[in-house]
Amino acid sequence: MYLKDPIKRVQYTFRIKEPLMEDLKVYAKAKDIKLPRLINDILEDHIKNMNLSNTWSNDPLDLFITIPKKYPKNIVNLPKGATHVDGWQFEVKAMPTNLDVWDDKKGYTSPQKDIKHEGVEPLLIPNYIEDITLKRDNETIIKIEQCLIGLYFIEYEDGTIRVDLIQFDDLIRKLQYAHNEILAKAYPKYKTALSRLGATYVDMLNDINHDNIKLQLLDEMEDMAIGINTGNVVGVEFNQYIEQPTPKYDASLPMYDLPKLLHEINDLKKENAQYKEDMEQLTKKHNDLVNELSKVDKIIKRLEEMEAKRDDEMIQEELKKQQQFEQK
Repeated sequence: MYLKDPIKRVQYTFRIKEPLMEDLKVYAKAKDIKLPRLINDILEDHIKNMNLSNTWSNDPLDLFITIPKKYPKNIVNLPKGATHVDGWQFEVKAMPTNLDVWDDKKGYTSPQKDIKHEGVEPLLIPNYIEDITLKRDNETIIKIEQCLIGLYFIEYEDGTIRVDLIQFDDLIRKLQYAHNEILAKAYPKYKTALSRLGATYVDMLNDINHDNIKLQLLDEMEDMAIGINTGNVVGVEFNQYIEQPTPKYDASLPMYDLPKLLHEINDLKKENAQYKEDMEQLTKKHNDLVNELSKVDKIIKRLEEMEAKRDDEMIQEELKKQQQFEQK
C-alpha cells in the first residue's frame, strides 16, 4: 500500500550542456536519488518563495476591510462582522502586486525598503449616491465621480498588510510610476465614462423626476461596476447596493436613448477582456515552459532505463563467458 504523489508530473524536452548533464548525474549518484528528482528539486529550490506574478499574490489572504459611507472617506481594517463603523464591508481575496517590479532573486516585489508587495485596486461603489440629492450642476457630477475610489495595498516584510483609500487620480499616478502601462492607460477611461454617465443623467433632471432618474442612474452604475471591479475586492453584505422597488413605467416621462454612453461602456468591457486575454497568454507561456521541462524529464528517464538495460546485458554476457570457461 502506498500514497500516490498528489502533484501531477508533466513531460518536457529541452537541450542541456553535456558537461552539465554529467555533473548532474554525479550529483544525483552522490545524493542517491534519481536524476529527474534531482532536477525537480533544483528547479523548485530556485524559484521557492519567488512571486512570479505582478497581478495578485498566490498566497491566501484572510482580510476584511470596511469602507465608511460618509465623507471624508477613510478606510478602516476590521475583522469580519465588526459593526462599530458605519460602512460597507469587503473581503480582499488576494494581495494586489501590480506595482511590483521584477527582481532576479525575489521575483515581482516592491522596490521600496521593508515592503514586500504593493498594489492598487479600482472599486466603483454605487452606494455612494444613496444620500445624494441630484442637481443640475457640476458638483453633483463630481460626487458621482467620487463613487469610483482607489485602494492602495502595502504588504510589509513582516507580513503586515496596510490598506489606504486614495484618490483615483493618485491610483493612476502610482501605476505610471511603476511602469504598468496596460492598467495606467485603461483605468482613466473608467473615470471618464462614469463622468459622462453622471452628466447625461443630470441633464435629464426636472422638478418631478428626481427619484426615477436616480434609480436609472443607480442601475447603470451597477452595470458599470461589473466591468470595472476586478472581483478581488468583494462585498460581504447581501444588500451591497441600494435596494428600492423598480419604478413603474410612466408614459408622461420622456424616453432617453443613450447609445453613445453604452458604446463607451462596451469599449471598457472589451479592454477588460483584452487584459484578461493577455494574462491568459502569459499563463499559457508558463504552462508551455512547464511542458518542455517534463519532456526533458521523460528523456532522462528513458536514458536511465537504457543505461540500466545495458548494464544488465553486460552482466549476462559476463555470466555466459564464465559458464563457457567452466565447461572447458
